[in-house]
Amino acid sequence: MKWNQLLINWLSKWIISVFFGVFIIWRNDGEALWFAAGSILNVVFSILLKQILNQKRPSTLKSDPGMPSSHAQSIFFTLMFIILSSVKLLRINELTITTSGLALAFGSYFSYLRVSQKLHTVSQVIVGAVIGSICSILWNLVRFPFTCDTPLA
Repeated sequence: MKWNQLLINWLSKWIISVFFGVFIIWRNDGEALWFAAGSILNVVFSILLKQILNQKRPSTLKSDPGMPSSHAQSIFFTLMFIILSSVKLLRINELTITTSGLALAFGSYFSYLRVSQKLHTVSQVIVGAVIGSICSILWNLVRFPFTCDTPLA
C-alpha cells in the first residue's frame, strides 16, 4: 500500500467530520440540523445492516462485518445531500453539474481507497454507496414537508 493512500484514507473521516461541523455552524438553520439528523440515522442504519448481513471483510485487519461499507455509505449520503441541496438552491446549471461531478469523483476515490487497502470488497463499497445515496434521496424527500412547501421550491 502506498503511504499517500493510507494517509488520505485515514484523513477521509476527519475531512468529512470537519465539513459536517463547518456546514452546521455556517448554515445554523433547520436544513443543517436535518442533514445532521439524517447523517446520524444513516450511520445507525449502516451499523444495523452490518450486524444483519454479517459479511466478512476481505482481510483480517478488522474483525467486524464489512457489508455495507459504512465509509462509502456515509460519504455518498453526504454527497447526495450536497448535490440535491445545491440543485434545489441553484437549479441545474454548469456550476451544479461541474461541482456535482467533482464531488462524485472525490467520493468515489475515497470509497475506492477502502478496496485498495483490502478493508472492503468492491461489492461492499458499491452497496454502501447505493444505500447511502438512496437514504439521502429519501431523507431529502421526507424533509420537504418540514422545511419548505414543495420539493422543487
